[in-house]
Amino acid sequence: MFSLRFCASTTFIAAILPSACQSTGSGKSSIKDDVELSAPDCPAGTDYVPLSLAEPPDPNVEFTPKETIKDGTPHLWPTGYETALQLRVDACIDNNDNFKVLRIISRQYISGVGVSIYREYKADSGIKAEGIIEALNGDVSKLLIFVPKSEPGESSFKITGTVVGGDQLTYIFESSESDPEKAEGRIFTFGTLISANPWAGKGEGPCSGDKTLQQYRHLVKTSNGEIDFTVVGCEFYSYGTRRLEWRKAWLKDSGAPAGFANKVFTFSPDANSKESRFDYSFTHHNACEWHSFILPHASYGMTAAIRPGNIGGNSTECEQKKFAPRTKIEENKGFAFAYGGQPTFIKNVDIKIEKKALKAIP
Repeated sequence: MFSLRFCASTTFIAAILPSACQSTGSGKSSIKDDVELSAPDCPAGTDYVPLSLAEPPDPNVEFTPKETIKDGTPHLWPTGYETALQLRVDACIDNNDNFKVLRIISRQYISGVGVSIYREYKADSGIKAEGIIEALNGDVSKLLIFVPKSEPGESSFKITGTVVGGDQLTYIFESSESDPEKAEGRIFTFGTLISANPWAGKGEGPCSGDKTLQQYRHLVKTSNGEIDFTVVGCEFYSYGTRRLEWRKAWLKDSGAPAGFANKVFTFSPDANSKESRFDYSFTHHNACEWHSFILPHASYGMTAAIRPGNIGGNSTECEQKKFAPRTKIEENKGFAFAYGGQPTFIKNVDIKIEKKALKAIP
């Protein structure tokens, strides 16, 4: 039986190798919206084992993978280099050392824009997984992990090994072929195969990947008191846009009518309804942002007009959405509220925003 142990500082299973508990990369990054980094569930009777690449013994070694495109020159990137592909293979192992690969996730850092692109490779059938135990124990001669492309236009992903100067190297690449024997590539990332999670701690808790849990509290002074509303969500940046996936929001209005004053109304994405809901939206580069609370007895809305021109044309204002009012760029932020009658509008001078990072959703 392949020997496994738990790394003391992480929650994943790791192979008995010197570098098994080391992270294989880091850097500023943003996560692609539809790639979930949390570990998948394995079938009963099997254990989850993440596989990844550690830095090679010699990052400057030169070799030509047998899958190099004919008459082409291979481009070799050692794992650990900032712009090299990083990967995690999500696999399950049974008591007979049989591996079942569920998917491969790759991470590519784009230095020009300071973000990372995560891609997921999975298929309903045709996934091959051979020689993993041998490779983890120092023999990559039989290693093959291959996920065929799931549909036309997509890429397949191949992981295999070679021996260079006595070093057991594992290399990875994308291909347009669905047959592992025909797969060819030009750009290869190489390293040492280990059982470790390169994104340990990410994909766990309320936020996945490089998203951080943030709380935004808004204090709005009114003639009758103060409206206090808070939004908590997973925040990340992608191509210059701050994105917030809200998880919880609540509102308290000290100046509301009798029976509603100082009462806290709480919202969550799965509990929104037509009569009681919170909506949040934004445009590219956060040129305009809208918060809107709809309650049976009242409505509230805030619009932030940060850089409206970024939404196209020569726009100098953000339009109305839901109950969030139309707001001009010179006003910066506008707030509206109503208790069943005509709305009252409040300009930026009376709106205060507080931000803080959280470890858990309140």
